[in-house]
Amino acid sequence: MNGLSSFKIQIYINGVLDGIGDASSPGNVAGSKFIIGNRYDNYTGLNGTLDDVRIWNLPRTQSEIQSNMNRELAGTETGLVAYYPFNQGIAAGNNTAISNAIDKTPNARNGVLYNFAKTGTTSNFVIGKVANV
Repeated sequence: MNGLSSFKIQIYINGVLDGIGDASSPGNVAGSKFIIGNRYDNYTGLNGTLDDVRIWNLPRTQSEIQSNMNRELAGTETGLVAYYPFNQGIAAGNNTAISNAIDKTPNARNGVLYNFAKTGTTSNFVIGKVANV
């Protein structure tokens, strides 16, 4: 045994399961990086728009995801470990002063925005979901 725990990662896009994979964790991954989009080595992983990222440490059914995907969360839901609604910018405005994606959970795992245009209508903040929490 190598001391690693094994778990599944499920990726949902617009409420539809897009992929499942096995992952291993050394147990304490507090310093680990989670990258969405283009990595430092120019791997093209995201071709589209992104408005809301939620990371859970417990399984979510497709029905649960679909019934909550169009509403903002409080950030304190059981099992929610990181939540990035990308709401701190002004849609299509000048957001050059913003350097982080804010985690709305008490964990405060704020992310860094790399290669993210912060003015205009391409690669900028968009109008988010209507809060009904």
